[in-house]
Amino acid sequence: TSTAPSAGSTGSPQAGSGSSSGVVQGVSIMVETGTTESGLDFGSLGGGGAQKKAITLKNRGDKKLAMRAAVSGDEVFRSYLFLDNKTWRVYHALVEPGANVAPETSLRIPASYPAPGAKKGSLVFWAVPQE
Repeated sequence: TSTAPSAGSTGSPQAGSGSSSGVVQGVSIMVETGTTESGLDFGSLGGGGAQKKAITLKNRGDKKLAMRAAVSGDEVFRSYLFLDNKTWRVYHALVEPGANVAPETSLRIPASYPAPGAKKGSLVFWAVPQE
């Protein structure tokens, strides 16, 4: 299975693009993948395969942020993408102004996964300002 999801932040559809969001005054996040490519490429993984990728979430604003994630696209990403060893659905992080977090991002495909082939998905992070 060839797998290549993209990652972004609110207002920034591709990770590593250098874009940040300014939807709420004082809120600015940046998602970096550590490569010059847009998105994350997990390479060719078959059933039982696993791959980790580096992502850094930077709070560039002046408010504390509650970070969350959402995944869309092919089922392999919706079901088997993990952030900090938990399903992306429960990921959350509180990030102080000027601070970074680097959730371990992994795709772990079970040996019984029945659908080989090229897959695409999106990993989106968003931030809610905290008072």
